[in-house]
Amino acid sequence: MPSFFNGIFGHKPSKNVVSNKGQYPIPNNAEQNSFLGIGPMCRRAEDLLPLLKIITAKNAEVLKLDDPVDIKQLKFYYQEHDTGGKCVSAVNPEIKQLLRKLVYHLEKNAKIKPQKVEMKSFARSNAIWIGNMTNGGPRFQEQLSNLQGNISIWFEFLKWFLRLSDHTFIGLCTALVEKMGPEYNSEKHLFWVQQRDEFRRDLIDLLGDDGVFLYPTHPTPAPYHNEPLFKPFNFSYTSIINVLGFPATHCPMGLSSDGLPIGIQVISNHQNDRYCLAVARYIEKAFGGWVPPDIEG
Repeated sequence: MPSFFNGIFGHKPSKNVVSNKGQYPIPNNAEQNSFLGIGPMCRRAEDLLPLLKIITAKNAEVLKLDDPVDIKQLKFYYQEHDTGGKCVSAVNPEIKQLLRKLVYHLEKNAKIKPQKVEMKSFARSNAIWIGNMTNGGPRFQEQLSNLQGNISIWFEFLKWFLRLSDHTFIGLCTALVEKMGPEYNSEKHLFWVQQRDEFRRDLIDLLGDDGVFLYPTHPTPAPYHNEPLFKPFNFSYTSIINVLGFPATHCPMGLSSDGLPIGIQVISNHQNDRYCLAVARYIEKAFGGWVPPDIEG
């Protein structure tokens, strides 16, 4: 999301290939550790690979980052929207058009025939994300108190409106959403874990060992400051990939008619990060990649 909002390239690596040591909040267990991912962000697609090799350290060999990739040997799949997720904005027509332009370019110039799919599980992205955030460790409201007890969420909201709180509005909203989520190991929690695992298997079966998936990074052009407060669940287009543990690369593809960054993400199977990076380089060469914003006055 930061890469999308700033119109630059960014890569979210496969789960567990980049160490989270030193990151805060500290992951409480192996599952939460897999949700937290550190990756490179940069203006040029070609810079993603060397940066990823540095931060993955020994795991660079696991990802086979030095292996050459011929994108003509890859299978391409794409989906234009999440098929109707609740509380999520409809995908902007300009972003849909980007996907169609990319598909057309692949067909005409690379002789690749991307396959359009409609995985309806994407409509449950937010529910799967919320249902899997419960992990048995300290909750977010405890993290906000530096693990010194719990903050009073509603009291902190009151303080925020009076500009007296030490916490951001979105931070408090995150704590509230988590508090409303299912209890760890409850029937509802285990149900959403099962939904996640089934979705993961479906995507693994689709991608195989030679597939990439093209999908919007965000349903709207980069939002203005504070706009996400009114559209808090639009992050589902990236959060679901995080929960599933797949690598994904955001690829900027210019600016919208309003001069705001737009682009798409490239997703591959676990530990096939090199495919995402290779397609990102192709997209940059074909469509220009990062574009400096217009500055008036």
